[in-house]
This record gives sequence, C-alpha cells and structure tokens, in this order.
Amino acid sequence: MSHTQIFIWCVVLIVLEWNHFKWIWWTYWDCRSCGAKNKDCGCRSKWLMLL
Repeated sequence: MSHTQIFIWCVVLIVLEWNHFKWIWWTYWDCRSCGAKNKDCGCRSKWLMLL
C-alpha cells in the first residue's frame, strides 16, 4: 500500500469512529436540561443533535 492509501484509510476510519461516538451520544446519553435521552429530547432543535 502506498502512503496515500494509508492516509485515506486513516481518514476514513477516523470519520467512521466519529460517527460511532455521535451515535452513542445520541442513543444513550441524557439531555442536560430535561434528563431525557438525546434522541427523545425536545429542548433543542433536531439539526443540532445531528451535528
């Protein structure tokens, strides 16, 4: 594998892991304001939750 391919794979894996962390946060963590799970919370707009 070339250095370029290794770099691209590293970037892809970092993006994949970032999305995994966002999914964990969205699914399992509680909202600071109301205490509901983030996916069920109505405190903030939904687009902010998807960031």
